[in-house]
Parts: sequence; C-alpha cells; structure tokens
Amino acid sequence: MKNRRKIFALLAVVMILAFAGSAFAYCGRHGGGGWGIGRDWDDGEPRGQGYGGPAYGGADIPQELRDKMTEARNVMYELRAELTKTPVDKEKALAIFRRHRDIRNEIGEWFFMERIERLK
Repeated sequence: MKNRRKIFALLAVVMILAFAGSAFAYCGRHGGGGWGIGRDWDDGEPRGQGYGGPAYGGADIPQELRDKMTEARNVMYELRAELTKTPVDKEKALAIFRRHRDIRNEIGEWFFMERIERLK
C-alpha cells in the first residue's frame, strides 16, 4: 500500500512538472508570454524592442519601409530554406545573404536618421 502511494505521488509530481514545462515553452513561442516581447498575432506587427517599439519612441513608420521589413523577413526565410538543402549552393546563399544585408542596412539607416531627427 505504501509503495502505491509513493508511486502515485511521484507520478503526480512528474505530471505537474510536464504540464508546467509545456505551458512555459508554449508561452515563450507565441507572443513571449508576460514579458512583452514577441509578436502580437492579431495584427502581425512586431512588439517589444522591435521596429516602432519603445527603443524608437514609437516612430511612425512609412508603408514603404514596412514593405522593406516584410521583404527582409521573406528573404531571411528564403536564406534559411537555401541553407537546409544538401549540398548548399554557396554562391546562391551568399547572394541571398547580401540581399538581406542590404535591405537591413536601408532599414537601419532610416531608423538612425529618424533618431537623429528626434535629437533636434
């Protein structure tokens, strides 16, 4: 009888830990939980320290730049897909990487100039 109680208690502890672990993992993957980091899945816009977040003072981002952000995200997906192929086409991967870098530089420059304008 005592062995059954020990087994039951151990099983209960394992189940609680498994539930808590999966809940924590789910929270971190979808919206960042209570930390305010991640994505707001209602409108698909980045939140937290992403573009337009507190780090940039909630800058009004023009649609043209938002389109570049979307393009940068899609190019990164393309690069990830290219890197999963075997064998990896190094020239193509490098070209995709450079395209992503150029887009990110344009976005970064806009934010830098926006930040300088706010200092005036």
